[in-house]
Parts: sequence; C-alpha cells; structure tokens
Amino acid sequence: MFRSLFTALLGQEARKTTATLTEACCDDPDAAHALGALLVRVARADVADATAQLEALNQELDRIERLLLQLYGLSARDAAAMRATCEALEQRAPDTEIFTEMIRQGVDFDDRLQALEALWEQSLKEGGGDQSSRQRLTRVQSALGLTDADSVLARSQALEHV
Repeated sequence: MFRSLFTALLGQEARKTTATLTEACCDDPDAAHALGALLVRVARADVADATAQLEALNQELDRIERLLLQLYGLSARDAAAMRATCEALEQRAPDTEIFTEMIRQGVDFDDRLQALEALWEQSLKEGGGDQSSRQRLTRVQSALGLTDADSVLARSQALEHV
C-alpha cells in the first residue's frame, strides 16, 4: 500500500526506503502498521529526558500496545508482536515530515480519526486530563493531519465509551 506513496514522495530513494521498511514488516507495510509506527515515533519524541527515558518509553510502548489491542481487536500476544513490528518499522521510516505525509495520503480519514478517538479514550480512562497527555494528543493529531475540530469530535466520541 505504501510502496506507491514512497515512490511518489521519494522517487529513486523509494526503492531503498521501501526495502528497509519491508525488512521490518515482512511485507509492504499496511495502514495499521504505519499508524503504529507513527505512535512509536511520537512516544520516543515525548521521552527526550535521558534519566527517565527507559521507564517512560516502556510506559508509552505499553500504552501503544493497549491501543493496538483495542483498535484492531488483537490478542495480547498479537498486540505485543504488532507493537514490536511497529517499533522496527518506525526506526526504518523516513524522516517524520515525509512519514506523516505518507500516512495522511495512505490512510483513510476515518481510520485516522478512529485512531485519535482511541487515544482519547485511553487517555481519559487513565485520567489523562493532564498537560502532557493533551500535548501528546495534539502532536498525534497534527501528525495525522487532523484539525482541532476533528480532535473535539474524537474526544466527544471517546467520552461516550468511558
């Protein structure tokens, strides 16, 4: 699915980039893996402080795993495997600007909105009214190419499930 987007955005560099992504994902990455990889990238950006980095990153990766379980109806084992694949995919993905553009072009609006809704639901269940949770959600919203109005809609829909 993303092979054609790589080619359109990166031209000849697409072959090299697609090959490394394929190594991470065993096949052409799909929308679910691309979204998961984006969440991993946002989580890694959130934990820039080296002293607390490992613990905070592990907490974020656990959160992503729970989100993948919820979004795609996976078992705990399958969600853990998918999260590990998404981590490998994220490490091999192009820079964030190109990667998020690929996701915006390759993932349907409804799927991106559903991912943001699930993040809101998870955040609200965890008492996520704090500033860092809102900042993380804003970064994901922006990376997914969603507006503030989209985020308000996703949050209101998430509140119905909390």
